[in-house]
Amino acid sequence: MGCHHGSDQYAAAGGDPVPQEMLFELDFELGHWLSGIPSPRLPLLTRRGRGLSPVVRNCQMAAIIYVVASPRLTGDRRFRQTVKESFRIADSTIQSWKNRFEREALAKLETFRSNLTDEQRGSLIRALMEKSVEQYRSMIKRPQPGRQLH
Repeated sequence: MGCHHGSDQYAAAGGDPVPQEMLFELDFELGHWLSGIPSPRLPLLTRRGRGLSPVVRNCQMAAIIYVVASPRLTGDRRFRQTVKESFRIADSTIQSWKNRFEREALAKLETFRSNLTDEQRGSLIRALMEKSVEQYRSMIKRPQPGRQLH
């Protein structure tokens, strides 16, 4: 922590005051970080070899719950295509997620809102998948095709 001067500025390690704009940015990012909600300004990037964040894992789990619930609960006969297009992923990625999460997804589906009708459960599963798509796509940034990163 820096030293507090008479004004509302904090001194950085070298003694220079931290600009107010930077304090606002740090407050914004720290608030997101502490709450576990991804920041829209600094989305979490996942790469091979890095562990999944709990949020990304939950998004992937929601996709596989949708897959194992379809078409019986969701009514979607093209459920793999729906997941592929919505999440913008390859068939191999769906299969990888399914291999990783299918057993857990089936167990979650058994108890998911079991007090509701299948139609109601299907509506909730569709909504869960749609919200997961929004969150997943806001967090996973991919380089634009045809652009070189230097």
